Amino acid sequence: MEKIISFLLLSLIFIFPSVAMAYTTGMSASFVIGQPDFVTNTGTVSDKDFDQPLSMTTDGTRVLVDNGQRVLIYNHVPTQNYAPADVVIGQPVFNSNTANNGGISASSLSCPCYVATDGTHIAIADTGNKRVLIWNSFPTTNGKAADVVVGQTDFVTATSGVSSTKLSANIAAVAFYNGKLLIGDTNSGRLLIYNSIPTTNGAAADVVVGQPDMTTFNATLSTSSTHFGKTGCAQGPRGIAVYNNILFATDPCNLRVLVWNSIPTTNGAAADLVLGQPDFTSSTSDNGGLSCASMDSGVMGVSVTSNGRLIIGDSARVLVYNQIPTTNFAPADLVIGQTNCTTRSSGISASTFSNSPMRSNHQAGDNLLVADQSNRRVLIFNNIVRGPGLSLAGSPTHLNGSTLRQFGTAVSDPLYVIHSVEYSVNGGSFSSAVPTDGTFDGVREDFHIDFDPTLNQPRDSHGDLIAGYTLRLRSFNNNVDVTDHLFYFSPFTLISPLPNAVVSTAHPTFTFSVNRQREVLRDNLSKYQLVVKKGGSDPTTGGGWQTVIENIPVDFSTHKGDTDNTLASTYSGLSTNNGTYETKDFKAVYSNESSTVSVTPKTTSLYGYYSWKIQAVDPAGHIQETDSRKVSIQVKGMILDSFPLSLTNISGVGNPHLSSFIPFTMQNAYISSSTHPTFTGITYAGSTVRLTLTDTITGTTKTYTVIATPNSRYTLSIPKSDLIRGKIYMAELSSQRENKYTEVPGFTVRVR
Repeated sequence: MEKIISFLLLSLIFIFPSVAMAYTTGMSASFVIGQPDFVTNTGTVSDKDFDQPLSMTTDGTRVLVDNGQRVLIYNHVPTQNYAPADVVIGQPVFNSNTANNGGISASSLSCPCYVATDGTHIAIADTGNKRVLIWNSFPTTNGKAADVVVGQTDFVTATSGVSSTKLSANIAAVAFYNGKLLIGDTNSGRLLIYNSIPTTNGAAADVVVGQPDMTTFNATLSTSSTHFGKTGCAQGPRGIAVYNNILFATDPCNLRVLVWNSIPTTNGAAADLVLGQPDFTSSTSDNGGLSCASMDSGVMGVSVTSNGRLIIGDSARVLVYNQIPTTNFAPADLVIGQTNCTTRSSGISASTFSNSPMRSNHQAGDNLLVADQSNRRVLIFNNIVRGPGLSLAGSPTHLNGSTLRQFGTAVSDPLYVIHSVEYSVNGGSFSSAVPTDGTFDGVREDFHIDFDPTLNQPRDSHGDLIAGYTLRLRSFNNNVDVTDHLFYFSPFTLISPLPNAVVSTAHPTFTFSVNRQREVLRDNLSKYQLVVKKGGSDPTTGGGWQTVIENIPVDFSTHKGDTDNTLASTYSGLSTNNGTYETKDFKAVYSNESSTVSVTPKTTSLYGYYSWKIQAVDPAGHIQETDSRKVSIQVKGMILDSFPLSLTNISGVGNPHLSSFIPFTMQNAYISSSTHPTFTGITYAGSTVRLTLTDTITGTTKTYTVIATPNSRYTLSIPKSDLIRGKIYMAELSSQRENKYTEVPGFTVRVR
């Protein structure tokens, strides 16, 4: 039997947590198993030590490591250095490493060189015995016997051959995919495909790739799209992976990876794509020079993550493609094990591998695992990082005609750069946003989108167009598996109470309207929230915004039967999106097929002068909110505000009759004959009185402050040059002393 050369094995695990996973060139591992630390290389055999691991795989929870004359099983992905294995296959105990221990049988191994799993079955390429062993379930005890053997008619025979039922003396790859079994029969220069996982010994393969039929082995081959190997190096694949029915197989003799766009169903099928070489007839080591596209004879393994990231193991490095390549000789996006794609050196550290070939297997999880064979270890890379973030700058503005423009910002983890931002209007296809500086290539990128809100505008059940629009945005950085998603919709407005309204109950009802595309809202929003602020809208005073109702359902029809809804039985048999959702804390009434929602707090009592607004929260935690309104909640017998603020005179106007005790007796607008009016009034002695005047056209804001005198008087004088005749200014007046704060409703002043 051909001596098995040293090699590294790579495998990838990923999960979709709230943060995204990513990889970086030259990244360092977090943990090591098989050795006590990242710089030790000692060889022994135990539940913690490896005898040159040849391959490794995982189902996302359990890890299997093929080393020596055994396969170790970890019931969980290790999270500490030098973790012990839980079960051993091929040996009765952990410290035994004898080939065919007790004789060739269903429980013995001889030079196993590849292990694979689909989460239920385990397949081991038992190379020394010219067979593949299959376990129909995960062993829980040491030395568990296999259930099925492929390549032999029984568990005690070890003969080789070239046929649909026999295998060569070197089986170097196995893989599962959608109920199929694939075997790399290396010394026969072929890949065998079993359309179903064998359940009987000696089962025949259905399809062969790399040879024209099941009984041919041509050892004098020219490099082509239909063969593995070449004259002087007649070997088949040493790594196999399948993703979305796309088949990948390594061809070390030709220093390349062959790609079939679908799993072949006929013998001798030609590959559709080649990686590592510019074409199917080339076979040059590091063709064109060492790069992210070239490969050498160490191209032993291939893997694809479940979201389509291609991983290829090359000598002393791992090439990572963020997407499945569609052209020959496509370059990888980054490299692990080296600091860049133009260097190749070996080492023993947390970020380097031994100078050996590498194989790869497909897993799912949140770590990258690399079996560093010559260094007798497996490296585990904890590669969770923050994904890109999205934010919008206010509301869309009219551009021309019906077109709106929306500005936003995408921010990436500092290790990466923003790659793209895309948007969808009313559930349509995604289009590309426009970067402000011309290209998406920075950690922070400002962008805008121009869109027609009537594009893809849906209709209701009566065939009428639904007013308003929805936007979905997503951002990608240059190396992340999942993206940030943001949802925006219009209309989203307040209905009642009206601005500066006075209500006489401590549990007011707040009503708002939303877009009628309720299915889209339901799929892209998590909840609505009612938030208020005592005194006004300044978040630095009055205790800031507080959530009064936390979880207001977005869609009534899908939540009407919730156990929290005390009226669930009333609506359980009705098909409607109108109704009442009531808990011990609040009541929400949905009408107009849920385009209108009225919410009433039941346990939180409100007294005094408040600002209020509604927030919509999407699954990523982004918040879209309405404008805020002010409301005076006056309940008989209660003192609403013990902190006074009154405005007794504005020069050129007279007495506006404005007081925090009776805030809504004032007018909303005043006309002054003075370009430099004086504002005088009464508040607590020692309070800081603040007046903000904002130009309603330009948005220019000027702020004036003064300390109230010991007799509680204050005077704010506006300089002559600050106000211009004919302009209108929005005025906001507040007073604060220590932790006490009050304000009066905003009003406008026009200079005549």
